[in-house]
Amino acid sequence: MIKPKISYINYGMGFTLSEHGKAIEIQLNKNLKKYPKLRKQVLAHEFLHWNSRGWFDDFKIDFYDLFNFKKGREQLSFCIKHPKSLLANSPVFFENGEFIPNWFMVGFWGLISITLITGGLLII
Repeated sequence: MIKPKISYINYGMGFTLSEHGKAIEIQLNKNLKKYPKLRKQVLAHEFLHWNSRGWFDDFKIDFYDLFNFKKGREQLSFCIKHPKSLLANSPVFFENGEFIPNWFMVGFWGLISITLITGGLLII
């Protein structure tokens, strides 16, 4: 297994960058250095992406992580203190001059939108 290059960024929580379907780098929010427990959890999550075998594996990793409520509380606390980390929930990223879709979040926000729209229609 190739050891990933880890770099630090000012936004989001953590990302695994890929090029042509191969993971090339893990990026972590620089403020996670002050939160070793959360940094370890985010890094473990990104290592799962590093070793995943395609979009469906990535989707499962993110989906199952939604139900880790203890980690979710820690992330929410981190996001309140570091608002730029909220970009981790964005459906797109802007990296190296181009927009990169976050397909899990595109699906997640699409599902939320459809649920709210259809729920609103059912009330009418």
